[in-house]
Parts: sequence; structure tokens; C-alpha cells
Amino acid sequence: MFVKRVAAAASLWLCVAPAAISADLMVKAPARPSVTTVAAWTGWYAGLAVGGRGVDATWRTLSVADAFGDFLDPIPETNNAAFRTAALAVAGYVGHNWQVAPAWVVGIEAHVGWARNRKTIGGIPGTYPGFFPFVGTGATLADSASIQAGWDFSLRGRTGLLVNPNWLAYVTAGPAWQQVKLAATCDATFDSWCFTPTRESVSKVKLGWTVGAGMESLLWDAWLARLEYRYADFGRVSHTFFASSAPPGEVDVIMQAPLKTHTVTVGIARSFAASR
Repeated sequence: MFVKRVAAAASLWLCVAPAAISADLMVKAPARPSVTTVAAWTGWYAGLAVGGRGVDATWRTLSVADAFGDFLDPIPETNNAAFRTAALAVAGYVGHNWQVAPAWVVGIEAHVGWARNRKTIGGIPGTYPGFFPFVGTGATLADSASIQAGWDFSLRGRTGLLVNPNWLAYVTAGPAWQQVKLAATCDATFDSWCFTPTRESVSKVKLGWTVGAGMESLLWDAWLARLEYRYADFGRVSHTFFASSAPPGEVDVIMQAPLKTHTVTVGIARSFAASR
């Protein structure tokens, strides 16, 4: 009888023990750590941007040479004319990022943009009134001066901090180039200071520097959106109008214009980071 009870108890234990041990292991086994997906920013990207560009320039005539070759001081009352304009700007950009630490991203970027910032004023700054008895304020109707900024290009470094895995705050700086066109017209009519109708224009590309800051966000699996501001300084644009090619009786105008730009854009780019 005792043997039968022992045998029955052993059989019951063999049936229950594996299930109990399995349940115990399931309770005591450590939970698998959760996996957090971190956006990898290393890789190439290319995008388009649209916004606005402001140009700040001041036309300052340094000297005026009369028909006899004498250099005269410009008229101070009409000199230092401001040429401030704003225009729609579009741009394309391409770059490469390196995520050098969990929260830091560095990179390099090239951009080419275009806008048509143009302003024309009546009269050529510093040339009226008073050089000759007949040169008066009517020169603002007969003569003109203009400054126009066209395409621009920059090659910049970037350094950014990931405020979270999908948001990058960055600063950027580097060399920049700006195309600028200067023009002056002397109509040789009422109150004009020249004797023969003359118009001259010149296009220049100025090297300068740019610095800016922005925010960039990973929107979807491989798209980046940004908001960016950049300031650029191109030094002084200089030119001598109506010089050696001018007909007899003309005068020369030596001018310079400090040129600065302010650009604000929003952009969308396709990322080619391998881990995305």
C-alpha cells in the first residue's frame, strides 16, 4: 500500500514539476531591453529652398573728373545714396553630414541661389547740383544709377546639436560669391552733367563671407525640412564709369558700394543616409 502511494506521488510530481519550473523561469527571466531607434544623420543630401533675400548697399562717389581731366569732390548733399531692396529667392543645395557623437553632427554644404534685387534712382550720386551752372536738381530726371544683385554661391561648414534624435540646431559659415551689376546713365538733356548721352553697365562677381544658423528636422523616413538665416558681407564693389572710352567732354565717376545681404529660406531635402 505504501509503495503504491509513493509511486502515485512520484507520478504526480513528474507531471507537475516541469510546468512549475517553466513558470518560475518565465517569472524570473530578465525582460529584454527595449530598442530605441536613433536617427542616423551621416550621409549625403540634396534639396531646394525658397524664401527672401535683402540687399543693403550704398553708392558713394569718391571723385568726379571733368572734361579737362581735373578731379572734383562729389557733392555731399546727394552722395551716399542707399540701395536697399528685398526680393524672392530660390536656391538648390547639396551636402554631407557626419554624426560624430550621439548628439553632434558636422558637415559641409554647397548652395547656389538666385534673386533679382534691383534698385534704380534718379541722378548719379554726388554729381549734382553745382558742378556747372546748368546742373541742377533736374538731373534726377535726366540721369540714373542702379545696383542689381543676381545669383549667389557659397561653400560652408556646418556644426549642429541634436536637441532630440529628429531635430538638429546648427550654425554655418564659409566663403560666398555674389554677382552684382552696376549701371549709370547720363542723358545729356535738361540739367544733365554730361554733353553726350552715355550709358554704361558692368557685371562683377564679388568674393565675401557668410554666416548663419538654422533648424533642421527629419520629417519622414528620408526627408529633411529646414529653416535657415544667413548674413553675407562682400566688401566694397568699385568701378569707374565713363572712363577712357568716353567721348570728349565726358566726365568720369569713381564709385564704390559696400554690399551686404540677408537671406531667409525654408527648404526640403532628400537624405541618402544608408541607415534610413
